[in-house]
Formats: sequence, C-alpha cells, structure tokens
Amino acid sequence: MKCVSKEELIEELCEPELLKAAAGAIEPLLAERISQEVSSSSARFFLRIPRDLKFVEGHFPDLPVVPGFVQLWWSEFFAREVKLFSGFISKISAVKFSRPLYPGAECKLNLSWQARHSTLHFSFFDQQGVYSSGRFLVSPQ
Repeated sequence: MKCVSKEELIEELCEPELLKAAAGAIEPLLAERISQEVSSSSARFFLRIPRDLKFVEGHFPDLPVVPGFVQLWWSEFFAREVKLFSGFISKISAVKFSRPLYPGAECKLNLSWQARHSTLHFSFFDQQGVYSSGRFLVSPQ
C-alpha cells in the first residue's frame, strides 16, 4: 500500500472526470438550490428539501426530518462552494436546532463570513422563523 501526500491526493481528485463523478455522488445528498445571492462575505440560498432526500431514510420512519448534522454539512458545503472561506473548521458553537426541518420544505440558508473573527455564521429559516443556526470557527490550512 502506497502512502500519498495530501497534495498528491488533492491533485488526483482534481481530475475533471473524478470531479464529475464526485458531483454525481453528492447531488442526491443536497437540498435543491432554487436561487442564490452571493457577495464576498455572505451568501443566501433559497432551498427546497427533496422529499426523497437520502439522509432522512430511517430518521424517523413515521415523521422524517432532516438531521442536524446534515444542516451543518450543507452550511459548510455551500459556503465552500461559493468560496466564502478556506481552511478547516476547528470548532462549532452556538448551534441551536429550533424547529424540525422536513422533506418538502422550502427555506433560506444565510451564510455570513466574519474574517476578523474567522467565523462563519449560518441560519436556516423561513417566514415562520428559524430552523437552525450557529457558527463555525475556521482555522487556516
């Protein structure tokens, strides 16, 4: 078994065909993006949660909800996709799951990068209020 460096692994994964394959594998795990607004330090996504979202299978059988870890992952995924920050998340704080987020729901995801504090704030919400919110502390790579 050959050990590869982080740089070699990234270079290998950046091959266009591998990226296309990875995107195809990730797509069924994401909320559907209806629209987005992006600036240098913030982004807002209007999302629709698919009724057949893979993450809700078995969570819970009689009343499926989007798990909290999925909302955290989506926050990071969409923030990285629009390049709000780089580095790695070293701490998650002030996380609140205020209301269940159900498949079929439409919501907004606000992301705000605070460079001075190296924090990414997120919140999922709709007209009735907040589903979840919190912040990530980001450390340099």
